[in-house]
Order: sequence, then structure tokens, then C-alpha cells
Amino acid sequence: MDEKDLQEIDKISVNKETKMKKFWIIVTSLLVLLIPVGFMHGIIEDRENYKQEAVNKVATSWGNAQHFKSPSLRFKDDSAKESAIKYLTLYNYNADVRIQTEIRKKGFFKIPVYTANVLLKGTFKNSYGNLTGKKMILEIGVSDSRGFLKEPSFKIANKPEVLVTGMEHAVLINSAPDFIPFEISYSIRGLNELFLNIGGQTNNVKISGNWVSPSFEGDFLPINRKIENGNFEAEWATPKIATLSLDNPKVGVSLLLPVDNYRMADRTLKYAFLFLSLTFLSYFIFELTSNENKKIHPLQYCLLGGAMLVFYLLLVSLSEFL
Repeated sequence: MDEKDLQEIDKISVNKETKMKKFWIIVTSLLVLLIPVGFMHGIIEDRENYKQEAVNKVATSWGNAQHFKSPSLRFKDDSAKESAIKYLTLYNYNADVRIQTEIRKKGFFKIPVYTANVLLKGTFKNSYGNLTGKKMILEIGVSDSRGFLKEPSFKIANKPEVLVTGMEHAVLINSAPDFIPFEISYSIRGLNELFLNIGGQTNNVKISGNWVSPSFEGDFLPINRKIENGNFEAEWATPKIATLSLDNPKVGVSLLLPVDNYRMADRTLKYAFLFLSLTFLSYFIFELTSNENKKIHPLQYCLLGGAMLVFYLLLVSLSEFL
């Protein structure tokens, strides 16, 4: 083997060593670029926090997400040595909720709000015999009473309808009925979502409104649902036996915005490392296969990666306005 062959071998060895060194420099550059990727995740999180602050400000004046509890009927039993509060069983429970939605803006944040007209009907089963002279108290519950537009209306045991200033109504029973019918109606405001507890032996819930992208949530999916022309309608029919294993079973609807730009930007950013890797790999292959032996400086790789990361920053900022 002559001197020329030895020089050629040394040249190949040096070239191979240079390429491996360049490869590890590129890998290191990719790892360094993960730092600004982490910063961008923080930027998206901050923007989401600003949006939540806007939602909270609207909630303080309009009303927060509403959670309607099942109505209850109770009386105080003084027949024993010690008085006790006794509750009648909610037998048939029918709820009809009609919501009118609109968009409220806080800055450039869009917040879906609604006004719900709620009608609750049903019967309580009497297992205590003669209730003559007992003061029965019918009670409702909502998660945010700031949303009430007017006093709720109570009607119990076929007595006249009464408007009350609170969330319970007392009435005297002068008979021993097996079932006590009731009817409650009220209008209330809320935002983003609403849920109803279902605590009866039979439960029939109907929710309808004008929203193009509702999400039906809770412990049960509706048996019937229809979404068309910007309106929706959903019905649930749930027996008691289906709720035995659940604490406070509920059904409801969430008003989703068609596009959540922060969620989409965060999902896009999760693929940033993949796109950076593929781009750097393509340039590195170009270096290896170039007939003219063209070289790309490591700083150029970093500048290329930085330019690609600016895309994700623009994606967040421009999507807020678009």
C-alpha cells in the first residue's frame, strides 16, 4: 500500500469523523431548541389563563355554569320523643329546559352564555301515612343563584301557584295522599354548561336550545337527540335502577365553541420536535449527498429552527383575532 492510498484512507477517516461530529452537533441543536418550545407551551397556558379570567369576569355579573339539584319535599315529624326531618321519595321527575344562547365578548375572547327557562314537574310518593297538619317544604337548588331573572314559581298538591323569594316553599297538607304532585318553574342565566341531577324513581329530561355544537355530557347519553339548523334537542329517560351505583347522577349539555384556538395550537406545538427533526435531517442528508461538498454551518441550523418556531408563536397570536 503506497503513500497515496494511506492518505486516501486518512481522508476518508477524517471525513467520517467530521460527519459524526456534525451529526451530534445537530442533535444538540435540536435539544437546545426544546427550551423555546417549552416557553411557547407556557405562552399558550398564559393565554388560556387570560381567557379564564375573562370567563370569571362574565360569570360574576351574568351567572356561572349552572347545576340544578333534584327537588326535595320534607316535613318535620314531632310525633316521636325527638323530632326528625323526614323526606318523601321523588317518584316521577320530569324536567324541561329550554335555553336561549348568545355570545358575550370580553376583549377578543368569546364566551357562550345562556338564559334557561326551567320547568320541573312530577310527584312525590308518601310513605308516612296521614300528613294532615304537616308543614311540607318543597326545595330546589342551583349552583349559582346570581343567575335568577325572577322569583321561582312553586305549585304543590294542587294548591295555587306561588312566587317565592327563596328556593323553598312551605305548604300545609290536610289529607293523606299517596302521591303529592308538584310543579316548579323559573328562569336563570348561566354560561358554558348546565347539568341536572336525576334523583327520581323515573326521570325524563329534555333540553333544547339554539346552539350549533352542543356536547351532551354527564353520566348518561340522551336516548334521542337532534341537531340541525343551529338548534338542538336532547331527551333522557333514566330509571332509578340505572343510577344505583352513582353518587348524584346527572345529565347535561356543554356549549362548545366550534374552534378552540389554544387547544389546537397546543396540539400543533406537540409536533414541533418532529418537524424540526425531519427538517434538520433533510438538510443533513443534503450535506452528505452534495456533489459539491456544500456545508451548512451549525448556526444556520439554529436559525432555521428559530424561524420554524416563530410559526407557532404567530399561530397563537393570529388565531386569537381570526
